[in-house]
Amino acid sequence: MALAIPIAGCGSSDSSSGGDNDPAKAVPASAPLYLEATVRPSGKQRTDLEAALGKILNTGDPGGKIKELINQSASKDGQSYEKDIEPWLGDKAAITITGVAAGKPQTAAILTSTDDSKAEDSLSKEKSYSDKRSYEGTDYRYDPSDRSAAAVTKGFAIVGDETAVKQIIGVLDKGGDSLASNVDLQDARDKVGGDPGFMFVDLQSLLRDTMGSAGSALGPQQLSAFNGLFKSLRAIGVGVSANADAVRMNVVTLGEGPGTGQGPGSSLPLDKAPGDSWLALTQSDIGKSIQGVLDSLKDSSTGDQITQLETATGLNLKEDLLSWMGDAAVFVEGDSVPALGGALVVESTDPAKTRATITKLKGFLTQFNQRPGPAPDGASAGFSLPAGNGKPVLIGVAGSRFVIAYGAKAFHDATNPSSTLGSNSTFQGAKGLLGSSAKPSFYLDWQTVVRFITLAGGNDPGFQKAKPYLDAFTAIIGGGSGDRTAEVAIGLK
Repeated sequence: MALAIPIAGCGSSDSSSGGDNDPAKAVPASAPLYLEATVRPSGKQRTDLEAALGKILNTGDPGGKIKELINQSASKDGQSYEKDIEPWLGDKAAITITGVAAGKPQTAAILTSTDDSKAEDSLSKEKSYSDKRSYEGTDYRYDPSDRSAAAVTKGFAIVGDETAVKQIIGVLDKGGDSLASNVDLQDARDKVGGDPGFMFVDLQSLLRDTMGSAGSALGPQQLSAFNGLFKSLRAIGVGVSANADAVRMNVVTLGEGPGTGQGPGSSLPLDKAPGDSWLALTQSDIGKSIQGVLDSLKDSSTGDQITQLETATGLNLKEDLLSWMGDAAVFVEGDSVPALGGALVVESTDPAKTRATITKLKGFLTQFNQRPGPAPDGASAGFSLPAGNGKPVLIGVAGSRFVIAYGAKAFHDATNPSSTLGSNSTFQGAKGLLGSSAKPSFYLDWQTVVRFITLAGGNDPGFQKAKPYLDAFTAIIGGGSGDRTAEVAIGLK
């Protein structure tokens, strides 16, 4: 389908005459997912995007490379970007899920058009759209092989599932309510700024569609519990930009009350994680966060299951576990499968209560014919359990830190690391990509991930084609930058 061009490209044109059209005006108001991109940027935005795409695509001419990819797709219908697409293409493109039917998402791509007649001419050359149909007076084309449809109307070219295309026609030609009028979308756009990329997720619409698709599988209690969860997290907006240093995302959450989560842990900050960690994250007051989720589920079947678990184990989750849980951190280390290790670390606000909890856990395991081993070295209380690859799972408390670790090295690094991420050059470079107000709470060394993928499937032809693009990225880092806002940066080599 020549119309379904990649929304990341075409930045080599100076035209932006389609900028007055907002693709969200074509999308039904109930759509749960909406992604938008500027396909004809200008000025600094264009320069920055070309610099990023040049690194990702490994070329000095990213605009030319994207045109080449589009022409490869369009050539089967005797078309080309320059002759059949560029003359009518506006400056915006979007992809949306308009709903879920029979468990299948209904998707569509929307391109702004500066000349509907030329866009229709291009569509008429698509050999796969062999049937002509009409919906409430608007003509569209249909591909019986995959049940997709395509239409051009009111300054937009639309390609997607027939149901989604019909819904969009209904919005444009029959005056249906559009996503552009959604207050949460408007608020998200205002908060993330004018980035060339934008994503909006309406979690409540997604819940309604998913639950509707699930039919009667969920009862009133479950639905009420889910609704309670989504009161505090109603929608998510993400602005996406890029330059030669990184791809950046500004994230905003919308809902009632304060944002979800408690921010990065002050007693377990990210830069104090073990120095050879390739994955690390931290959050403050983990006990409070978990308790909030449990409270929202207390009247559901999940709440009943928690009560049954407490009866079986003799543990009261709130008193024996959550009451002493402060900041938490997770890290994974090791650059090969035999060297893999990692740990969950929780700062205990009451080490004596933590030790008592460990004793209860050990007794519970013994009742089920488990044979917990000795406490880890350096722990004041704890035990070990056998695991795969000859490494044990070690559970214990050392000082004020409660640790569940895979392997003795990970337990030691969780309590007394020989080096920290603060001295790791890759982490420091990634940290510098965030704005001054962001407090890092997540880090991933992407090159280590690629190394593991290479070990698992390095000879696969598909992976060999993808690897040069995967190699363009260095690390991913993210953190909060204010109430209900966060930043994520993906470093470029």
